[in-house]
Amino acid sequence: MWWRRHPGWRWRAALLLALAALLALRVPAASELAAELRAPPQKLAAHLADFNSLRSLYPHISSSWKLESQWSNYTSWRYSLSFSCGARCAGAAHVRAHDEYAAGPAHGSAQAHRGDFTIQTCRTLPLFSWPDFCEELEVEWFVSGGKGEEEGAARYVERARSRRALGAALLAWLGGGGGLAAARAGHLRVLRETFH
Repeated sequence: MWWRRHPGWRWRAALLLALAALLALRVPAASELAAELRAPPQKLAAHLADFNSLRSLYPHISSSWKLESQWSNYTSWRYSLSFSCGARCAGAAHVRAHDEYAAGPAHGSAQAHRGDFTIQTCRTLPLFSWPDFCEELEVEWFVSGGKGEEEGAARYVERARSRRALGAALLAWLGGGGGLAAARAGHLRVLRETFH
């Protein structure tokens, strides 16, 4: 039999399984930023709560997505969807937004806006269903009227947290992709370019 002729196969298999489990272990990170943007607060908040805008900010999310649930009233809305992000990759997103300090039940009357979104993607190796390498990004944002001299300036504040598989974090670091702070700075740069 094969395993009798190769006595070291068990420890090698155990070592490979331990390495795979280690690479699938999730590593947390956090980032905070605040900025003034040249955008009306309502327009910026609507942009942040729109999944098509999120998709343009996260290019790994493909155009094939499915709305799983949605709910809204005059001042709040939330929705969940699933999407594909390539071969052996699937994900889900959950978005919530709320208009604060609204003068009444009418769109566009709010003076501040709050929201959050979570995007989770999981990848698997070819021919294996385990381990899966998952990444999760949670972002809470707050938009209010800015203090700039321009009419329609918005103050944008966000807190982001991520949990990423160690293997994915190492590949991003080796590839020069940077960490969460660099990714969120890139997100802010895209927002500035969108509302120039």
